[in-house]
Amino acid sequence: MRVMLAKMSGLPKRFFSQKMRNIMEHWSIPMLWMFVKSRGDEVYIDQPCFYTRITDRPKARVDEPYRFTPEQLLQFHKNGFIGPLRAMSEEEMGVFRKRIEPILNQRSDAFGKKTVRDRHLDEPFIRDLFRRPEITERVAQLLGPDLMVWRSQVFNQKPGASSIEWHQASTYMAENFRVPILIPRDKNDLFQLTIWIAIDEATVENGCMYFLPGTHDKIRTIIRGGDSQFYQSKFTLNYDINPKAIVHMPLKPGEFVIFSERVIHGSPGNNSDKRRMGINFRVVSPETTVYQNQKKHYALHLNTSWDLSNWGCMMIRGNDNYHRNKMLKEQVQETAAVNGSVG
Repeated sequence: MRVMLAKMSGLPKRFFSQKMRNIMEHWSIPMLWMFVKSRGDEVYIDQPCFYTRITDRPKARVDEPYRFTPEQLLQFHKNGFIGPLRAMSEEEMGVFRKRIEPILNQRSDAFGKKTVRDRHLDEPFIRDLFRRPEITERVAQLLGPDLMVWRSQVFNQKPGASSIEWHQASTYMAENFRVPILIPRDKNDLFQLTIWIAIDEATVENGCMYFLPGTHDKIRTIIRGGDSQFYQSKFTLNYDINPKAIVHMPLKPGEFVIFSERVIHGSPGNNSDKRRMGINFRVVSPETTVYQNQKKHYALHLNTSWDLSNWGCMMIRGNDNYHRNKMLKEQVQETAAVNGSVG
């Protein structure tokens, strides 16, 4: 396989379609071999990587009220998630809820259509939530002092909503199976975290998130087709689920959980008569490149695309010392104003 790829890579690019060029550049030998030997029936859900860092040491120093204990840090690195933690009071979240509900029926200025994706690009009050020290200071201890948001999403799970199947992610190449969204310095290191915040109360009955502890150790394969459905894609994660190992994460309004997308996670669906609304956002270190040379993003599992013209990353803590990514226009203007005042 390596010899074949080496020979192919020596040929001029014009001999290959863009799809084939992407595969040659981004698919590793294990990914290609799995695809070939299964005749396309089994593939990696994302670019393979392994996580072995178990430590009780924080990556950033923070003030006492937000400081994790060594035991909590060990818990996170062993399990792949930590929570519940509190971002704001239930009363504050009640105010936030009233502000965000009407937005879901409004067109996104960033994407020109109604969407639950990246509404922080339009709304300062959502950005303010992501910047709260109750959140950023916790995440900094796990990921490092410099934090950058690259994506967010509102989850509005109404009564009767179906489950979100077990899945995991790393560089998010599974969105189109061709090009990764995230390009980190080291795929095996911890380079991205997701923060899921409860807007409504999230219970076992209305579909709170659940996790399989320790499964962030590596990326699994999926069997294509079958009865399991992840949004519009049908696949089954190639992992034997032990029901006794499942950890549910009930959250009160204003509480949140931090997790690595590599840990196998999902949601059982809303089997109650109460809505379950939450919002998540995803954070990387600024040394990670996001949407490299991409003007549009296509998500296979949603069968839709987003124009990235008005998209940008947003710093929520620390500094961007790498300047590898397109930044949110509001933040570029803020930086320019600061630099101008200094001059």
